[in-house]
Amino acid sequence: MSAELKGVIFDLDGTLINTVEGLAMAVNQVLAESGLPTHKTDDIRFMVGEGMENLMLKALPPEMRSRERAVALLPRMGEAYEGCWRATTEVYPGVKEMLGELRR
Repeated sequence: MSAELKGVIFDLDGTLINTVEGLAMAVNQVLAESGLPTHKTDDIRFMVGEGMENLMLKALPPEMRSRERAVALLPRMGEAYEGCWRATTEVYPGVKEMLGELRR
């Protein structure tokens, strides 16, 4: 007995699309505006995956790391990301073809 496939669920960010470049740009913009050190995109790649609040928390210097500070910076990070995500987000190679195959 074979089961009929009725649906597939994907996590979009980091699975189907690459958003690391835009997230890095937004985080670094907020850090720089706050007079704080910035990070290489490759370092930020390892900070993502647990939501924007945790990303901002991890990006703060250890001696300044607090949930309150991260939350306070979130609105500015959202504004910065809104300004760059369209230019920096890309679909991973092969995703469009894979989705077409699943649709068939």
